[in-house]
Amino acid sequence: MLTISVDGSIDIDGAVRGLSARSGDGRVRIHAAAAPSADGNLVTDDGSVLLEVPEGFGAELDATTGDGRVEVRDVPFSGDSDRSERGTAPGRLGSGGPNVSIRSGDGVITIRRSAGASYAPGPRLAQPQFRVWSPRTFIYQHPPGDLRVSS
Repeated sequence: MLTISVDGSIDIDGAVRGLSARSGDGRVRIHAAAAPSADGNLVTDDGSVLLEVPEGFGAELDATTGDGRVEVRDVPFSGDSDRSERGTAPGRLGSGGPNVSIRSGDGVITIRRSAGASYAPGPRLAQPQFRVWSPRTFIYQHPPGDLRVSS
């Protein structure tokens, strides 16, 4: 499992098998290249969460925001859509799969089908503060705490 915790924004693009990502003050954006094979959780205390998923993505979703709404768009969802306006959306994405927990203290949570195009990192990646490499994952840290991961 990949575990990330920063006090800034988090952007992740690629095949993430299992993920635990927490931002104290910033948005969390995941562009998943495949369905997860392990449980994961995405948390931001103050910011939005965007989970873009490919066709055929399946997971058990538990999404809650303290001050905002949960939107599930263009993805098969068996949850109660009326509850999403109240800030919570438990249910099944696609045919189900690992548990995905998403929390935002103050922000909108959006789960939508990806447009198919891979996320193209902006020029901020040109000079990362530090980089960690493994055979499948690159991690870039940006001042003052933004994080982008590509695999």
